[in-house]
Formats: sequence, structure tokens, C-alpha cells
Amino acid sequence: MNTRTTTAPTVEPLTLAETKVHLREDLTDAGNDALITSLIAVARQACEHRVQRALMLQTLEATLDAFPCASARNPDAAIELIMPPVIDVTSVTYTAADGSSTVLASTDYTLDARSEPARLVPAYGLSWPTTQASIAAVRVVYRAGYSTSATAATAQAAVPAALRQWMLLAVGDMYERRAASRHNTFINRGLRCINCVFNLELQIFHLGFGRRTHADDLVIRVCAATRGGQWAGTCCAEDAEDLSGYWALRPQAPRLGDQDFDRE
Repeated sequence: MNTRTTTAPTVEPLTLAETKVHLREDLTDAGNDALITSLIAVARQACEHRVQRALMLQTLEATLDAFPCASARNPDAAIELIMPPVIDVTSVTYTAADGSSTVLASTDYTLDARSEPARLVPAYGLSWPTTQASIAAVRVVYRAGYSTSATAATAQAAVPAALRQWMLLAVGDMYERRAASRHNTFINRGLRCINCVFNLELQIFHLGFGRRTHADDLVIRVCAATRGGQWAGTCCAEDAEDLSGYWALRPQAPRLGDQDFDRE
């Protein structure tokens, strides 16, 4: 199954104003504001990719070659919809055996949006229809995000604080190092460390990372927790040193020396 975003969010989790406060940037320049705004969007996309969650309201389309069949592993013949939280299903369209494109009635399926990933199953007493043996014969369009509110402030407040804080840190790092081109910069190596942070469901924000005395201990705990997982083997001593300075990413905080971030 493939899933793609068909309608991107129209509002970002962070405002330009709050991001500039975080950056301690008081420059009033349209070009610079446009840069920061673009970095906010990049940070949101990176965050969504890392945690596999939709932060803001967006429309996605999942495509399958056929409806699933009931089996021991999937007794309900469920279609899993990724990028939670899923809000609702807009449409289910399939290519019938005769080649015609048919929209399945909304009464013919049930959405379990509380599960993660969400599960789309046939309505009670029904089964999925037969499709033509062709690629992308089933197309499910659905909406996902933490809020459906048309008010930007309400939608932004619905995003978990840990995710918004990570975005601020990511924007801060990209903004400060926007001219860097070396492959060994913190934005290239350090984001590998950030992956393990999300594998721990962002517990980094609850471990007192603002204190230098606990930074190294945090690195050990994070790296040890991800050993044997997807990220295992990618952490080197330099990555660990960089993550130990993760607490200092906010521009106003005291930083470790540049050599700690830029070492070859």
C-alpha cells in the first residue's frame, strides 16, 4: 500500500512570530521572514516523517492493488491508514471487475480511528467487493491531523507541545547553519540522533535536557534504548557528543564550543 498527501496543510504548527522569538531574531525583512517561514514548513515535514503522524489537517490517499482478504493475521480484512490521528474517510473508490470506477457507499465500511494506525473494515455483515486485477485498484481518500478547526490558533494548540518544541529546535539549527554545506555539520549528523529521540516517543523533553550535568547521561540512555533498532550502528562518538549538546540548541542558551559541533 502506498500513501501520499494530496492536500497539504494550509496552516503550520508554529507562527512566524513565536519562531522569531525563539530565534531571538528582531530583523524586520520580508526576505528573511520568508526564509524562516519556509524553514517552519521543512521542520513540520521532517517531524511528520520522523514520527509518522499528521500534525495539521491534511488529505491523504492510500492506494492498494486489491481489497484485503480476511486471514489469521487480519481477521477483519482491515485496511490500515497511516499518519494518525485519522479524522475521517472522504471516499473509497475501486476499479470494478468490468473496469469501471466505482465509489463505495459510506454505509459499506466502518472506520476505527482510535486505533493507530486507523483501521478501515467492511460494515457489519458485509465484505469488500471484487476488484479488477490491476494496480492501484483501490483508492482510499481520508483526512488526518490533530484538529479540524478553521481557526489557526486552535489548530496549532492541538499539536503536542513536544512536537512543537522539536520544530523550534530544528528551525533554530537550520537557521543558524543555513549557509553550511559540509556533510559533517550538526544538521546532517545530529538529525540522525533526533530519530532516536522520536523512537523514544519524544521522552527527551521529560529528561531534564536543560542541565549540562545530565546531558551525557541522556545520550547514553537514548543510544542504549535504540540499540538493535533501525538507528542502531549509526551513532558514533561524534554523534553522541553532538547530542550531548542538544540541550543548548536554543540560540539564547550557552553553547558548547563550535569544535563540538563541527569536528570532522
